[in-house]
Amino acid sequence: MGLIKRQLQEHRARAIALVVIVVVATGFGLYWFSPQSALIDRRVDEALPPPAAAPASSTQADGEQPAPSDEADAERGSTILSTGRFAGVEHETTGTAALVELSDGRVFLRLEDFETLNGPDLRVYLSDAPADGDPAAFEGSWIDLGGLKGNVGNQNYKLPRDADPSDFASAVIWCRRFAVAFGVSPLDAR
Repeated sequence: MGLIKRQLQEHRARAIALVVIVVVATGFGLYWFSPQSALIDRRVDEALPPPAAAPASSTQADGEQPAPSDEADAERGSTILSTGRFAGVEHETTGTAALVELSDGRVFLRLEDFETLNGPDLRVYLSDAPADGDPAAFEGSWIDLGGLKGNVGNQNYKLPRDADPSDFASAVIWCRRFAVAFGVSPLDAR
């Protein structure tokens, strides 16, 4: 009887250790690979920002407020510098990317009708590498405009004031965790 009891205790310790290892490995896998994020869409629908308000003119009556800008006013006060359509690299990616300069000098990367697979640590890059080149080159000379706001919809990313829009050949949706491009759009000058 003592031998059987001792073997049960040994196997119990191994079984507990195995369960702990499986739980820790599963937790790490869910965190690192984030497979659940592929099942969840984050939708964004931003309008193009309006140009910054100009100082009040001397002809404006005291206390009178300027009329608020709407989306049409924002589009009239902007110039599309370059544009292109997204293509998938590691995952299907669709929509358009455009570098848009507002009349106040601010420049935005605008994603419209955009859609890609959701994933972990997705970033929006502008790269000097051509869209049809080697995806590894997207990390050559680039700027990071921030985290992808949503994997579906219309969204804007402001370029730093010192960034020259003509330096960039492509817009890239980059997964920093796995160092891969989800999708890329050429930025062809208009």
